[in-house]
Amino acid sequence: MTINFRSAEFTDISNVTKQQRDASVEIWRDVYSSIMSLVDQGTVDAQVGQIMEARNGDFQRNAGLHDESVANNFGAMNRVASIGQEGGSRMRRAAAGGA
Repeated sequence: MTINFRSAEFTDISNVTKQQRDASVEIWRDVYSSIMSLVDQGTVDAQVGQIMEARNGDFQRNAGLHDESVANNFGAMNRVASIGQEGGSRMRRAAAGGA
C-alpha cells in the first residue's frame, strides 16, 4: 500500500482565499467611493460620510485580521505538509531497513 501526502491543494486553497478577499476589497472600495462621492456632491448627508469613514476603518481592520488569520493558517498547513513529508520519508527508510 502506498500513502501519498500531497500539499499542492494547500496552495490552491490559499490562492482562492486571496482571490475572494481581493474581490471583497474591490467591491468595498467601489461602494465606499460611490457613497463618498455622493457625500462630496452634497447629494447625501455628511453624517452618512462620517458613518462610512467609521465603517471603512472597521472594514480595513477586519480585512487585516483576516489576512493575518489566513497567513497563520497557510503557515500551519505548510508545517503539517512538512511534518507529513518528513514522516513519510522516515517510514520509507524504516521500511527499507534503514534508520
